[in-house]
Amino acid sequence: PQLPSDGVGSIQADYLKKPIADKPSYPVSFAPDDVRVAGALTTARFSARYNTTVLNKNRKRAAAVFKIFFCDAMTPNVPANGDKHYEFVEATFPEKFEVTEETIRSMAAGTDKHGTDKDCVACHYKLDPMGKVFQTSALALHPRPAAGALVFTRLVTGELITVPGKGIGDVAKAITQQPEYETCQVKWFWKEFIGQDAKLPVQDRPAWVKKFNAVGRKTNDFVLELVTSDQFRRRPVEPPPPELVTFDKVEDLLQRCDSCHAREMTIPQFSSLPIGGSQTLHEETVKGMIDRLDRADGDKKKMPKESAGWKTSEIELVRKWLAQGARDEFGKPTIQGATP
Repeated sequence: PQLPSDGVGSIQADYLKKPIADKPSYPVSFAPDDVRVAGALTTARFSARYNTTVLNKNRKRAAAVFKIFFCDAMTPNVPANGDKHYEFVEATFPEKFEVTEETIRSMAAGTDKHGTDKDCVACHYKLDPMGKVFQTSALALHPRPAAGALVFTRLVTGELITVPGKGIGDVAKAITQQPEYETCQVKWFWKEFIGQDAKLPVQDRPAWVKKFNAVGRKTNDFVLELVTSDQFRRRPVEPPPPELVTFDKVEDLLQRCDSCHAREMTIPQFSSLPIGGSQTLHEETVKGMIDRLDRADGDKKKMPKESAGWKTSEIELVRKWLAQGARDEFGKPTIQGATP
């Protein structure tokens, strides 16, 4: 949109003095094929979340694109035999951008750990071409697009895919045309609505991708497909997280132990951590408590005795506290081998 101007790069003074409420609004619209615009990738929110630096040069944003739209964890994927190494390097530093492998090597002053090392190229061959399309993407739309490319390896075939783009819009369109994009989006929706632990079987993925495309990739329609599926109705109910039993929850019960064993000089005080004053004695006492609780009914060494009048729920609470590692009041286990 064009603001009232009295010269190149300036805005009329009377316009600047007007209150915001009195300033006219200017509708913003873009051509459908504008290569500078790429939906979510060219929003202020995306730019703020995945910021960049002079050294990073938008590689963080490129990595986010691969993770979100291709489910690519950015793990190295360079063939060990090195046959394609130069091909990967040229994808990272293509000649049309006037930066080649030779240039980088000369800058590295003979070292082999500066961008062209195969461990670096493993990710940079994808990140660098993608990062270039973000060069003119900021909070304000730049008048010129930045050329770049979508470059990645198709894991099924090992084929190196290279799709050049005149701007971020071209590259974004190329992303949505890849089968990796379709599968990744289906997996995201599956995790959200079927369950994090409910794996989408490999043999079922093509069918769900087909449904994803059949509804025009519309979010609400695809969610409806998921929540009305048999998989959604049969998904296992996740058990509630286990309740942590901390020392403060059993302290009163342990004081009852102390009151019964007060005259026995060889038995330490139970209601103070560590029991007995040292870690060694504490661990020995805890093992002894577990042994006494687990003894069969009628055993003379079983604790607590029936005459003590303990409720079953109270015994189980102490048993759970011991099983979880005799946690202190802050929830930290005081012995090894604690269960969740």
